[in-house]
Amino acid sequence: MKKRQLLWRVFSSYLLVIGLLVVSSLILFRYFLMENALERERARLTGAARLGAQRVTVALEASAEPLDSVFGDMSAESPEILLRLFDPKGSVLAESDGEPSRTVRPTPEVSVVMQSGEESWRLYPAEPVETQMLSVSVPVAMADGRTGVVQARRLTRPIREAVSQKWVALLTPVGLTAAAAALAAFLFSLRFTRPIEILRRGAERFGRGNLKRKVATPAGLELGELADALNRMATQLDERIDEITHQRNERQAILESMAEGLLAVDDHERVLSINRAAQDLLGISVREVVGRLVQEVCRNVSLQRLISRALDGDFSTETEEGTFIRTGTETLLRARCAPLRDGEGQDIGVVVILTNITMLQKLENLRREFVANVSHELRTPITSIKGFTETLLDGAIEDPGEARRFVEIIARQSDRLCDVIEDLLSLSRLDRHERIETQVVSLQRLIEQSTELCREQATQQSVELTIRCPEGLKLRANPVLVEQALTNLIDNAIKYSGPGKKVGVNVEPNGTKVRIHVQDNGSGIDEEHLERIFERFYRVDKARSREVGGTGLGLSIVKNVAQVHGGSVSVVSTPGEGSDFSITLPLDPDLVGDPDSHNNQVVADGAVHGSE
Repeated sequence: MKKRQLLWRVFSSYLLVIGLLVVSSLILFRYFLMENALERERARLTGAARLGAQRVTVALEASAEPLDSVFGDMSAESPEILLRLFDPKGSVLAESDGEPSRTVRPTPEVSVVMQSGEESWRLYPAEPVETQMLSVSVPVAMADGRTGVVQARRLTRPIREAVSQKWVALLTPVGLTAAAAALAAFLFSLRFTRPIEILRRGAERFGRGNLKRKVATPAGLELGELADALNRMATQLDERIDEITHQRNERQAILESMAEGLLAVDDHERVLSINRAAQDLLGISVREVVGRLVQEVCRNVSLQRLISRALDGDFSTETEEGTFIRTGTETLLRARCAPLRDGEGQDIGVVVILTNITMLQKLENLRREFVANVSHELRTPITSIKGFTETLLDGAIEDPGEARRFVEIIARQSDRLCDVIEDLLSLSRLDRHERIETQVVSLQRLIEQSTELCREQATQQSVELTIRCPEGLKLRANPVLVEQALTNLIDNAIKYSGPGKKVGVNVEPNGTKVRIHVQDNGSGIDEEHLERIFERFYRVDKARSREVGGTGLGLSIVKNVAQVHGGSVSVVSTPGEGSDFSITLPLDPDLVGDPDSHNNQVVADGAVHGSE
């Protein structure tokens, strides 16, 4: 059922009251008009009947005028009134409109008047209404001493018509009055309901969440108090909502800033809450997650099994679950479950905390591998030194030729052992991130010094060295560390190029940075090794690496040297074509010279020649 506005409900009530009042007033007014008209007509009929009785009395006393014509002249004066004279027996002796009728029987009030001797009147109802009669009877003394009756009668139709005319004439002013009353009722209803409508709209506005705009206070006491109560309620709600929103935002910010993933599910395994870290760790790409089943948003069977066990009450299990994130790299997670309870302490679900332990696992693997590699690298020379020393002690020292050869092997293994320890100490110093001493150095000079250290090795293997470096480039760096890094790169390039190959050192300035390329055209490196090439003791070809020498720490030192100077290292290699190792170091813009000025040097077979 459609609800109506309060205005029209109040106004319709007023209209109903006004209509009832108007109808009842018109009915009562018509009734009073009719009663008044009948009363006047009764009085008139009574006067006519009394006059007729006087004439009958005079006629009886004079005995000169016949009774049948005693009302003759009265008919002309009042033709609507019918006068009849009844004798004591009830016969009609005279009528005002002509010859007396012999068939008319006396009416009941005639008999009453004859018996009581008092006047009487009566309204005779009839159907149709047009034949209704008003009758008045008065007693009259006849000649024999008995009582006769003079009856005056007339139809009420003319009276009713006159009353109807007056009643119809009243409809116009009554209708105008009713219209004025209806207008006043509408204005009053509007004035009465408008404050209520304002309060209703204000309450709806509060319900929609607009609590800042307050409700205007009406003039009435009750409505004014109601408006004040609504405004106080809105203020309190606004404060509470702001507080709840602030707490929610804080909680959401905390959840989103957590490195750990958080997943909350209800007892039907539907997601209640999840933070961004959990979506990233679980590889969830669904936009709308809350409200959906865990099985719909995450296909990790191990996680689903863990949640099922937790919902069954098993919270003692702490597992490490393997999953995959969107990048496709394998990620190891530690999942811990806790019960989720409501304000009354009832269990309503489970909270799962996901911790990414992939890096910890990798570091642990690296630590194990590092310890194993260090042990192996140290054990090999120590074993050789111990073995040849025991051989000398067993009598080989007596043979000068063999003794010298063994001592030379022991010396080489000792140098190798010293190199490993020295490289480890260098890495240890770099790992501690101690502040290094820097100075302004010429990049070209550092490259020349590094190349000079490798000149003899390049000459022995017939490797051609070339340098391309713009003149005037200067760094604020530690020259010893940078020279060590460049020497390692050039040394590796010479070792793995092979006889008759070329190794080039090219410098590319780029704004406030400079990139130093050490390129060779040797055998190259497979792509699977490129990501780990800078790890400590990592060797692409372990057999060949030990054959050509080296500790397996050179590239790690290069990476750490670049990092302590705020730079980076990278490698690009194609099997069969060669490798390009590059180290990027920052330049001080105030120390950069003219990049267009070049003074290139070419070093070939260990000799330096002018070029280009």
